[in-house]
Amino acid sequence: MASEAFAKTREKRIETADIKLSKSLSYILRHGALKENLPVRSDGYISLPSILSRPKFKGVQMSDIQRVVEKCEKQRFNLQRENDAWFIRANQGHSIQIDQLDVKPITSADRYPVVLHGTYSSVWPKIQEEGLKVMGRMHIHLATGKFGEAKSGVRRNCSVFIYINLKRALEDGIEFSISENGVVLTKGRHGVLSKEYFEGVEDRNGKVIWPEIVNDQAI
Repeated sequence: MASEAFAKTREKRIETADIKLSKSLSYILRHGALKENLPVRSDGYISLPSILSRPKFKGVQMSDIQRVVEKCEKQRFNLQRENDAWFIRANQGHSIQIDQLDVKPITSADRYPVVLHGTYSSVWPKIQEEGLKVMGRMHIHLATGKFGEAKSGVRRNCSVFIYINLKRALEDGIEFSISENGVVLTKGRHGVLSKEYFEGVEDRNGKVIWPEIVNDQAI
């Protein structure tokens, strides 16, 4: 029994450390590389030894990085070896400019019948008025599939889900792409995807929030 308790405690400690490491990697790879004076390639890759040399990664081993990358359900990171040197990048979510992000253009909505953006009730009124914005990142992030189905592109604690009319947006010339880990990305028009491309909005219980129905008419 004592050995089982010790094993569970150790697993919990590793899990907690991995969450902290994942958050630190996300920050460096998506936002903080330039502040840390880390060279970023045009495809978003950064030298892993350079990252591990930073104080906040003191004590982190290659095996820790590999474990976090492999176990990440949302597949946030990509780790690759080039001529005996290791490099790592975030698959999406950057606020720093990445000119050659590995994404594929979406030319038809047929493969993505359900596309949504997850957000929170506190910010929905502003989104309803102003549309979805890139908010300092390179793209607006969208998930494929309904809440609970999507593995990437939406946080689990979101309370409002905005369904996007991808077909109409594509027909209007708005560009969309999909990242290596399955997140749909768009800059909209000038960083905004207006509500004319919202099909509907629901809460996490499936209740329709928008459009409002009054006397059998959507408003």
